Amino acid sequence: MNRFITGLNILLVILVAVGSFVLSYSALSDLASKNGFLDWRAYVLPLVIDVGMLAFGLAVVHAHLHSTNPLRRRGLNLAYIIATVTFNIVHAPNNLLAQSMAALPPVTLFFTFEVLMAMIEHNIKQRIGKAALASHQAALLEAQRGFSEIIAQIEAIKEQHKAELAEHDSQLSELQRRLEIALDPVKARREDILIRIQSDNPPTQKELAEIWGVSTQTIQTDIKALNGSVVK
Repeated sequence: MNRFITGLNILLVILVAVGSFVLSYSALSDLASKNGFLDWRAYVLPLVIDVGMLAFGLAVVHAHLHSTNPLRRRGLNLAYIIATVTFNIVHAPNNLLAQSMAALPPVTLFFTFEVLMAMIEHNIKQRIGKAALASHQAALLEAQRGFSEIIAQIEAIKEQHKAELAEHDSQLSELQRRLEIALDPVKARREDILIRIQSDNPPTQKELAEIWGVSTQTIQTDIKALNGSVVK
């Protein structure tokens, strides 16, 4: 619905602009032919004036779209507006009503063209804004993906460090066990025997002897030395 209204508005503005241009062109052409512009020149002069006004109006819109100073272009645009309005009034009969009616087509042409250019400028800026928004959203999504990848890498590094730390702890425990064995092998053996025989699946004395490389009598002595720590 919005597109239909916009399209209809543009069509009506164009129709009014074309009608105003034809009326202004006719008056300027007749005025030129009566004031020394004969043959083809009488048809070209109105184009120079009215099309020049429209061209400088378009230049003003171009300046707005590119964020440049439109003052000089607006000045040229106003000069051509004044020229076409003046010539249309001069061409009219010498009374206020006729002169007012003669001034209406070029003034209408100017305002309809301004309205049309404003609509086009608004549409262009709206499209540029949408494109910029889409670009920003794409950049944001890309940044989010990059951030997610960084977080995933950090988590992977943390897990790797945890695994390495666990391995280091295991190695440290093994070194401590070996150190204890080296310093007090009997105590270390008995502590290990205590842990093993209190497990859910305790080994036999023969298996303990094989693990520690001692005789079963030594294992029996160790178990007796543990006293109440072991449930026999």
